[in-house]
Amino acid sequence: YRAIKVPCHVISFEHDLVAPPAAGRELATVIPGATHHTIPGGGHFGYLENPEAVNHELLGFLRSGSGARLGETA
Repeated sequence: YRAIKVPCHVISFEHDLVAPPAAGRELATVIPGATHHTIPGGGHFGYLENPEAVNHELLGFLRSGSGARLGETA
């Protein structure tokens, strides 16, 4: 994962037993510059259970301009 050179935002769901939040947090620590957020509630298919929260996270990440922090240019 250290070879990843693009902006990443890892999203976890509070009750996901397949990919629990602890795994998401750990993943975000090994990807340079990655961020992590746990969405309350939701299991492994949290993106179907709460698409509004997922969209909120994705749009916030995209609007943050994270790529600029990794040295990317437009």
